[in-house]
Amino acid sequence: MSPILKFRELMPADTIPLRDNYLKNRWSSFQFLEREGVVTRLQPVQGSHRWQSHVRLTPQIPALENLLELVKAEYERRVKKNEKHEENLRDVFWDNLHPTVVELARPRFEAGHFADAVEACLKEINAVVKARTKEHTGKEIDGADLMRYTFSPKNPVIVLADLSTDSGKSEQLGYMDIFAGAMTGIRNPKAHGNVVIDEKRTIHLLHLASLLMYKLDEAK
Repeated sequence: MSPILKFRELMPADTIPLRDNYLKNRWSSFQFLEREGVVTRLQPVQGSHRWQSHVRLTPQIPALENLLELVKAEYERRVKKNEKHEENLRDVFWDNLHPTVVELARPRFEAGHFADAVEACLKEINAVVKARTKEHTGKEIDGADLMRYTFSPKNPVIVLADLSTDSGKSEQLGYMDIFAGAMTGIRNPKAHGNVVIDEKRTIHLLHLASLLMYKLDEAK
């Protein structure tokens, strides 16, 4: 098949060097298959442009079928290896998370309820901060407003850093924004809508929830 047609099915991008490299590699592949006895009678046919060229060849059916079986076996081996690798990564992933996040998220995650796993953890963070704030001030606030009130560098209910230094004040302010942003940008959309997230994004968000949980554990 002319590469000007086939190329678009194979490649995610399209540049002149990429097309020329594709042609070079394609010809090298044909030569390799010829040396292995999978094809014979290679005959390049030059078109009006180098990208319009194609190759005539004769497949050796038994050798071709054997090659395809080998490719299939190698593909299956790599898929199994990748699945095992991902399984190991998941085990390490849970080991690195805050115990509360693991307790709340893992059953939901393994059942495929990814958004629920994240929402449950962020609701727990909100509940913990809310309870501490009510205990110390008597005020009952929720969500982003709660986070901005509780972690405000000016008069924090929960101290996350050394407020006697400029860097500590900056850290307190930064975490205040992260806690508030998690409520506004992550918890609320999931609580109020049918939000669908994939496994990879869920892992990212659970790491965020774990960080916030550990930060609360360290707080004064």
